[in-house]
Amino acid sequence: MQGNSSSEKVFLEFDVYKRVAKLVLNIYGKVKKMAIIRPFKAWRPVPQRASLIASPPYDVVDYKQSMEIGKDNPQSFIHVVRAEIGLPAGTEPYSAAVYQKAAENLEALIKNGALVEEDQPVFYAYSQRLGGHFQTGIVGCFSVDDYDSDVIKKHTVIGVEGALTNRLLQVVKNELPKGEKELVVNDFTRIFVSPDLYRSFIRRGGRISVRMKSKLIAVCVNP
Repeated sequence: MQGNSSSEKVFLEFDVYKRVAKLVLNIYGKVKKMAIIRPFKAWRPVPQRASLIASPPYDVVDYKQSMEIGKDNPQSFIHVVRAEIGLPAGTEPYSAAVYQKAAENLEALIKNGALVEEDQPVFYAYSQRLGGHFQTGIVGCFSVDDYDSDVIKKHTVIGVEGALTNRLLQVVKNELPKGEKELVVNDFTRIFVSPDLYRSFIRRGGRISVRMKSKLIAVCVNP
């Protein structure tokens, strides 16, 4: 009898474990895959040289502006992101010589102690401001596979220098894939879109923001 009771207990416990395992699998199967994000050990400027090393992104300055920034400052990171300024005028910006020069300039910053590597992997918080528009985020390592498989949400930002009209908004809405899209205009006085089109754009994951916030004092209506 004792042996039978022991056997029944074992079978009962096994059945409970099986039921729990089945429940966990059912729940897990309904959970969407989460993106993988990991910290990393970055090379960053030492604090006392940070202001000398910091430079604009490569795609917001032209060759002449880059030359001016780096002319009297050999520590500027512009010598890495726009390394063609250290080569003969007319050098193709995407040539192998430019990438080689960029690598040499980066190595020089590391060797002279301008850049130091973190002791351990970390995440970095950043904040950007353009007029009245603020953007905050984190810097880390993400999976390329997650990006390609749409686990990571794609975000398209388009700057509109002139007026935002129905025609332009319709093109953006129809031509770009469904997902989060953001149009940035200088201020609200540049927005000329119909309410229906605006709501349709928002429903498809779109967003409209302004660089500079304005204070509305009055609204004038023609008689």
